[in-house]
Amino acid sequence: MGFKNNCYATLWNIDKTHNKPIIFQEKYADIAITTCKKVNGKYENDFSSKVRCLGEAFDTLCQNRNLQEKDKLHLLNVEVNNTYDKARKVVYTNYICWKLEIAQKA
Repeated sequence: MGFKNNCYATLWNIDKTHNKPIIFQEKYADIAITTCKKVNGKYENDFSSKVRCLGEAFDTLCQNRNLQEKDKLHLLNVEVNNTYDKARKVVYTNYICWKLEIAQKA
């Protein structure tokens, strides 16, 4: 399914040392997620990365601090941007989520 608006993703532990799936800062939270798609009857990962949650997504995570690894998220509003560090000659890719919902457990 890829990293796009209205996709579902699985939450993974971002901090293996402290066993935390979400790293909270003052105004944002970082999460690690993966998405997958079905190919020939089998699921294959097609996106896996750290994502910064801002705005409503950050508020939702703050209200759901009990999330665990493998919980599902519905990403409603996401974006990707690049920044170029001219001095280092490096391009950084940033994955951002502005709005998400906690997907209902089956």
